[in-house]
This record gives sequence, structure tokens and C-alpha cells, in this order.
Amino acid sequence: MGCRDEPITCRKKIAERFGLAPHKHKSWQFGGACPNCGHGGFSITAGDQGRFPLRHIWHCNCHRCRCDPGDVRAAMARDGVADDCLGSYARKPAATRAVAPDDLRTAMAAVLADDSIRALADLKLRMAEVLWGEAPADWEGFVAFAERAGVSRSKRYDAAARWGRQRQ
Repeated sequence: MGCRDEPITCRKKIAERFGLAPHKHKSWQFGGACPNCGHGGFSITAGDQGRFPLRHIWHCNCHRCRCDPGDVRAAMARDGVADDCLGSYARKPAATRAVAPDDLRTAMAAVLADDSIRALADLKLRMAEVLWGEAPADWEGFVAFAERAGVSRSKRYDAAARWGRQRQ
């Protein structure tokens, strides 16, 4: 069973377990000795980035050992931190469909000939359509699709407007 605590409560328990000190101005952030090597430079904070943020972001910035995140994670797990609280920094591979080489060439030729491509974001979106299928028609789905395609946050909204998606 996973952790049932709220993220901030869970983070405080992890901080207590490892003797981490709270940040002076940011109550959600803690720092101290690394659970793996014992040197300073370890921090844990709120995971607030992306559409599905991680529960916690932890990082060892030890300049002596250059701790591998996998080793730090293993040390935290050995000391009783639940897997749900540790998360994973591994990215899930994007699902792709199998495409025959000739079909791919034809699709790429169509992308190159597309007059509506006016920006790098448009090119990335068209490439994503070739790989994953047509972009969603709704605004939120389109923005998520653009994020997955590697379009920067501000450019996602510009592209959504250019592609005729309206925020509702």
C-alpha cells in the first residue's frame, strides 16, 4: 500500500527521518546530508512541474561523490521511504505505432510540403502527428499533445491558436 499522507506531511516525515533542515523561506523545501554518501547538498522539495507532477523532487548535489540518483533512491528505500513517495526519474517511452518505411517517407514528404508550417512548433506537431496520429481537436488535449511533442510552454498556446483550437 502506498503513502496515504499529504505530500507536505510525507516530505516532513522524510526530512525528519534523514535529519534534513527546513529551508528558511520555503516551508516545503528541506536540505541536509545525502542518505547515500552522507555529504551535504541533498535537497527534497515539492514536485510542482508538468501536467502530472511528481510527489517529491529529491536531488543530491554532492560535488565529492557525484551520487547516482539510482543509488540515492536505493538508500532512501532501504531506510524505509515508500516507493510511492520516491517516484522515479525515468521517463516513460512514448508509444509509437509501427510504420512501414515507404509510408514514413510519404508522410515526411507531406510534412515538408505543408504550407501551414510557419514555426518550429508547427514542425514538431506535424512530426508528432506522423508518429502518434492526429492532434486532438480540444484545447487541453492539443496542449498536452504539444507538450509531449516537445513544444515549449509559451509556444504551445500560440500553436493552439494557429491550429484553430479554442480555450473553453
